[in-house]
Amino acid sequence: MRALRKQLEDAAMHASELDMIACTEGLMADALARVLVDPGDPDMCRAEAIECAARTVAPLTRWSEFLALASKSLEPALARFESLRRSADSSTREVIDLLVRHEAALIAFLNQSAVGCPAADNMALQAIEHDLRLFLANGSGASF
Repeated sequence: MRALRKQLEDAAMHASELDMIACTEGLMADALARVLVDPGDPDMCRAEAIECAARTVAPLTRWSEFLALASKSLEPALARFESLRRSADSSTREVIDLLVRHEAALIAFLNQSAVGCPAADNMALQAIEHDLRLFLANGSGASF
């Protein structure tokens, strides 16, 4: 999100949205790292993901451009994650389910933002953020 903030001319007008997305993305990255990343190098995948994201947003200059790019890329990603969930083994199924729900929530959040829903009224990320926090606190989401 830092790269996006630097690139967007109108980032200040969308600071709340960017903060909300950054929080949820960070929680999802932490949940994935807990299950999928080599404990010997937990920052490796995160650094690669951040670098890839920075390259992706580099040409963007407006929030509306980000929303358009996101709408094109998130639906196919959601479909891939749903496919991955169907084939996930028991050790990764829970975090992959969170990933699917995270992607769907992000799509809903961005769609609501695109039609002018103010960040303060956009609750699309609340449930997944709560469930990610439970997962990270408990080591699983058994209580959600």
